[in-house]
Amino acid sequence: MVPVVGGLYVRRARSREALAAIAAGTGALFAVRLGGAGMPWLDPTLTGICAAATVFLGFTLARGAAADTTEPQPGDRQRATDDGGR
Repeated sequence: MVPVVGGLYVRRARSREALAAIAAGTGALFAVRLGGAGMPWLDPTLTGICAAATVFLGFTLARGAAADTTEPQPGDRQRATDDGGR
């Protein structure tokens, strides 16, 4: 759910962010479900969603900060800076 919503609302989102969010959310869900016997108040589904959202935003922000210091990569969207050939 988080990668789909993030992909719809964040322009800089790529597959790397989505895959990291899926892995983090699934890992957190199973960790709480299988190992959270001492914490019955902790909901595995909510924990997975929060972990996925945190990782998605973290990867997106880290990529944005790194993108400011590097050259454009093939496939990146570039803005037109010319006047249309006039």
